[in-house]
Amino acid sequence: MKDKTIHKIVRRVVNEALGVNSYVENAVDGIINRIYELESNGQLEEKTVTVEFPVLIKRGKLDYNLIKDKMIMVEFRIYDFQSNEDLEYFKENYPEIFNEKMNRGLAYSSNTENGLPMIKISLVRAGGKIQKNSYDILQHELDHALKDSLTNKKWNKRNNYKYKMATYMMHDDDGDENKYAKAAAWIVYYSFPHERDAFANGLYSELKHSNPTKENLDELIYNSRYYRIITWLRKVLPYFNTIKSEEIELVNRILSISFMCDIDKIIKIGEKTLSEYVRNLGRIKTLILQRLQ
Repeated sequence: MKDKTIHKIVRRVVNEALGVNSYVENAVDGIINRIYELESNGQLEEKTVTVEFPVLIKRGKLDYNLIKDKMIMVEFRIYDFQSNEDLEYFKENYPEIFNEKMNRGLAYSSNTENGLPMIKISLVRAGGKIQKNSYDILQHELDHALKDSLTNKKWNKRNNYKYKMATYMMHDDDGDENKYAKAAAWIVYYSFPHERDAFANGLYSELKHSNPTKENLDELIYNSRYYRIITWLRKVLPYFNTIKSEEIELVNRILSISFMCDIDKIIKIGEKTLSEYVRNLGRIKTLILQRLQ
């Protein structure tokens, strides 16, 4: 006879060995269920925005017990499209609005008014179904929130400076003078262990909620945000080896000021990061295949 307690413990150990936190995994469905409860009870603010068709926007907030006595605040918005066709049209014709407003999340450390970690997320629905990207973002931000709740550790000044510079420069203009710094910023950002773990957790949630099968799993992976990161790293790293000789001194100076490194160091960071992302991809794929057995 299966012992449910032992089964849960084993599942958690397997999850964590393969890069996924069970508490975060469970919290995704728990939070979605809480949101549906608030929605069904009419407790969400609503407004309709008309682009070329109506989009219903709902928003609210809730407290969630993430683990034991560790609570987090969740602020959320739901963007309801009437059909998949409307959503795809919107993504194609209004990509900036979609990416900046509907396809992102934020995590805040324990410095909110009530002292709790907080995440802000957007859920996109089409025809009443939450889109898989929303699950990716939710589990990504929950992984940040969990680590913040459990550790409350402060980064040393060097890492804190590098991370802040990376997140600032990632969204800088695409001018020629900024292209190397911007690419380096994304590499540094992806290299931080807490981001690497959060992206892996997001991939798992996206795949889990995409009705995976042994036959379609690879295709789901190829269409994921996580896989796009891997292909971007593969594409951009050789780019640093093609810097013109007359630009090397300038680029090294920019990298030294921003990230305390040079071109060679950025390449090494990128290669290591790429290797770790590919390794984690293998772990997540293994975990999904185990769940399908």
